[in-house]
Amino acid sequence: MLTKKLPPPPKRVFPRKLKKAASPPPPRVDWQAAASTHDIGGGHRLKLHVTANPKKPGSAAADLFSKYADGMTVDEAMKAGITAEALAYDRKRGHVTLHPLPDFMRLLVMAAAA
Repeated sequence: MLTKKLPPPPKRVFPRKLKKAASPPPPRVDWQAAASTHDIGGGHRLKLHVTANPKKPGSAAADLFSKYADGMTVDEAMKAGITAEALAYDRKRGHVTLHPLPDFMRLLVMAAAA
């Protein structure tokens, strides 16, 4: 008879679940830099593309957005307290677009004809 002991059976190894590679976070937008890099003339007109205030009610952003008026110039917006950063943010989100006066007048005529 053999007196030598047999080694224990190998432990069952289950494959580890692989973690999905994390996607990189979206790039942070520097709104001050975005506002300063846009060549915006003071005579450009603002065209609002929302009917209601899209900001959280009661927030400082909502108070700032309520100062926008359709057809106001950039200079008028700045005098009303709207910052260049807020304007750049709202342009990026599609709430507001800027148009030179001839283009803005054409938009008004097209809207009236529709």
